[in-house]
Amino acid sequence: MIAAKCKDLEEKVMSEAADDEELKVSVCTDCARHPSLKKMIEADLANGICAFCCKTDAKVRNPENIEPMVMLMRALIRFYWDEFSYNSHWGGEAVLELFNEADNPVVEPFAANEYYDEFDHLLQEPPYPDWDKGVSIYAGFDADGMRMLNSAISRSTPRPVGDLRRRLDASNFSTIESELEALIKPFLADLKFVLPKGGTWFRARTGFEARFLRSRGFDNQIVRQPYMGASIGASPNPGNGRLNREGRPVL
Repeated sequence: MIAAKCKDLEEKVMSEAADDEELKVSVCTDCARHPSLKKMIEADLANGICAFCCKTDAKVRNPENIEPMVMLMRALIRFYWDEFSYNSHWGGEAVLELFNEADNPVVEPFAANEYYDEFDHLLQEPPYPDWDKGVSIYAGFDADGMRMLNSAISRSTPRPVGDLRRRLDASNFSTIESELEALIKPFLADLKFVLPKGGTWFRARTGFEARFLRSRGFDNQIVRQPYMGASIGASPNPGNGRLNREGRPVL
């Protein structure tokens, strides 16, 4: 009798301890939409609970090493959304409501709200990490106590880029070329890719090689002769383009 009561007490204590233990949730590879998020999850896979599809035996980012994934998701929020879209102080709803948008580029919407609160806490704590230790999705306050507002990075021009662009209006490109190269250098490894040998590529060139007036009585028509053969190549005197500056052909 005493032994049975002791066993019941032990089971009760263990059950309460389990209830007090923080529920660890994550995101699975199937729910990740953004390539960088999927890659982050696959870098440290474990079996666990996916907060979005609510599967308890999913292949998720290791909950014991989840901070890198959380910071990536914060970075994607900063990239795609303005703060007023999710900060209630600016009229927004909630951060996780961004992921319930059917066309959001980051993750599949929640199948149910079973683990909504746990993931909300995971995503937002701490709200303001040190600048060199994490990503904050909120702008916070300035020195005078005024609330600031973040704009989506995807629709913003970084200050160094804006400064260089303004200087280009009044300076020769050669005077700022070295600064531009230094600005781009850290990202070159992410931009480079190798084209498979033997592929077939086609080139188009806007404009036309010659123009003629075709007259048939009172019916006049302008006929343009397109570039053909070797003349389809790069213009000998190009204007400003996506890959070249004026007078410097690239392709």
